[in-house]
Amino acid sequence: AASPSAAPSSGEAAKRAAAVVDAFVSAAGAAEARGYVRQIGAYLLTAADGPRRAFGQRTALYGLQRPPMDGRRTALRVGPAATSLDELLPLALPFAMTNARGQAVVSFDPSQQQLKAEWAKLVGGVAGGRPPPAG
Repeated sequence: AASPSAAPSSGEAAKRAAAVVDAFVSAAGAAEARGYVRQIGAYLLTAADGPRRAFGQRTALYGLQRPPMDGRRTALRVGPAATSLDELLPLALPFAMTNARGQAVVSFDPSQQQLKAEWAKLVGGVAGGRPPPAG
C-alpha cells in the first residue's frame, strides 16, 4: 500500500478528479450549471493527461499549465449578490480537481453564511480530496 504522503498514481488522481466533478455536478442547482460544470470537468479530465506533441515540422508541446508554485493563492470571492453555489462551482472546479487545489481559497461575504455552509458540506464530502477551503 502507498504511504499517505505519496503522490497518487495517475489512475488514482483521475478517479479522484472524476469524483470531484460528480460532486460538483450534484451540488449545482440549475440544469445549465450542471451541464457547464460537467463540460469543464470532461475537458479537464481529457486535457490533464500531460503535455502532448503537436503534429508538423515544428516541435511543440501543449497542454494545461498550473499556477506558479510560489506560495501565492488564488482567491475566489463569493460576494453579497451571489444566489447559489452555481456561480462558484465552475470557477472552483479547475482547482478542486487538479493538483492546484491547495493554491485556491474561497472567500465569502459575511452575508453569505448559508452558501459558506453549503460549500463546507460539499468540500467535506468529496472523497479523498481537498477542494479549495472556505475562508
